[in-house]
Amino acid sequence: MKKIILSIKLILRSKFIFKTPSKCDLVVFDEVALNDLNICLSNFNFFVLQTRLQNINKIYFSYKILKKIFKNYFKGNLFTVYLVSLIEVIRPKVVITSMDNSFKFFDIAKILEEKISFIAIQSAARYDVLEFNYLYSANKLKDNWLEKFYIPNLFCFGDYEKQLYKQLNIKVKNIYPIGNLRLANSLHKTKIESNSSKKYSFDICLIADACPPYSNKAIKNNIIYSSLFESGDLERGYVEIVKYTIKFCIKNSMNLVIPLKRDKKKYSYGNKMEIDFYKRNFSKE
Repeated sequence: MKKIILSIKLILRSKFIFKTPSKCDLVVFDEVALNDLNICLSNFNFFVLQTRLQNINKIYFSYKILKKIFKNYFKGNLFTVYLVSLIEVIRPKVVITSMDNSFKFFDIAKILEEKISFIAIQSAARYDVLEFNYLYSANKLKDNWLEKFYIPNLFCFGDYEKQLYKQLNIKVKNIYPIGNLRLANSLHKTKIESNSSKKYSFDICLIADACPPYSNKAIKNNIIYSSLFESGDLERGYVEIVKYTIKFCIKNSMNLVIPLKRDKKKYSYGNKMEIDFYKRNFSKE
């Protein structure tokens, strides 16, 4: 029933484009990935492939796409088949993403890697692979989710990830330690802003972290998150860090800024989750 409701909502809000997208050498996989990639790809022409059902607002439909869908029908679920077919008619040389833990990316890379180069750029610390490994080892997960991972080319933070993926037998064909793309983006923007009249008057910047409410029904129904958050230890630990930082700033007459991790327009649910965390744990004072 939930899938039917999601499908109806998707159809009602989406604009149907009755033509085949133009050929493009580069496809950005996942519209959210563009947040990380827009600077390094600023001199390239690319097609942005929407892969999040909650964000899709246009659906391509043409005779060529329909032919591809029938041809690929048994290669996955309907959404996977649609994405594979769309990529095939666009005929890119490279599909790139910064969503290096996207299971949909893994599925499609397995299907099309012989025709197209697939590149994933690490966007965050991959604590999730350690979590999946622990939960499977502790018999809290029926299936080993790490076996679903498949990345033809991974650009990662450093040698630690290279060793970790090898240790956990995660399927990565080629791995290249290149550093942190988000840090590079930040340094690039800082360089630009240092030449402008805009200045920041803060002494300490505390980066917000993701702390879902462990009492949330959606969290409890998810084996991964319920195992991590049901005790409340993770949330309490971060609360203590924030409280200590606030007290330190008050004691030393310092100005504090806490930038949220998720953009309100691009990831409204995640943004609300962060706001709720602060409302839940802190007074106005």
